[in-house]
Amino acid sequence: MVEMKKLVILFLISAFSNAAIAEMGLHIGLSPSFHPGLNIYVSSSGKVEIKYSTSYQSEKMKFVELIELKRAEQILISTRDILKTPDHEDKRIGLDGIKVNIRFIEGSEEITKNSWSPSPLYSRSSFQVVQLAYELMGSLNAPILLQNHIEQLESYFELGLPVKIKKGNPYNIRFYAGLSANDKQELSNVLRSIPDGVEVVVDMSNFNGMGTVLYPEFREFLSRNLNISWIASGRAKYQLIEIGVSEVQIMPNNGG
Repeated sequence: MVEMKKLVILFLISAFSNAAIAEMGLHIGLSPSFHPGLNIYVSSSGKVEIKYSTSYQSEKMKFVELIELKRAEQILISTRDILKTPDHEDKRIGLDGIKVNIRFIEGSEEITKNSWSPSPLYSRSSFQVVQLAYELMGSLNAPILLQNHIEQLESYFELGLPVKIKKGNPYNIRFYAGLSANDKQELSNVLRSIPDGVEVVVDMSNFNGMGTVLYPEFREFLSRNLNISWIASGRAKYQLIEIGVSEVQIMPNNGG
């Protein structure tokens, strides 16, 4: 009888706990100056929904994926804790940047935060929530159009060098959005970390361009690795040829 009571109590605790989790939800709206926006919704049921469009003229599309309940709970609890941490008020506005609207709901409680181009220095809490969102979006099995759009919007935030590396044979490197002179040292570190002589595929199909000050970093990379294939956007192809990449090494961009 005592054991039965314990089981009932544990069941009730579990039920109340799950009910509390089910009441949590998060919406993040990204409204950039020069790209179509994007809206992310995360619920404690594990549902992740992203609404987006790839141009101002195209209709909005929707992508939905279910993630593990535990992971959804972790994201939502982390977001709640971040938003409840005191943060200085940032009243900046601008023309070239991105507006971030965050709305978190837990039961009857609601937390909202609006910020302009959050960074580690300005609107730090919003920036940390954006970091969580990008970690989540980067793990989803999203269609290539959405992946490209997410990558382009990343350029509005200070989230590190816009590169993804997948070790293997061949060694895959994906540069996206764009590179500036400020990325010189980090770019050099990434390119030097690639072993000499390995087969490499560099994907620049979603790349907007770079400052010419970065050309020497790529030329040094070319001198150490002769077996490199390139996938390039129109702008990237133009710059790669300027750097010294043979046009026969550049594969056509088929929309990836």
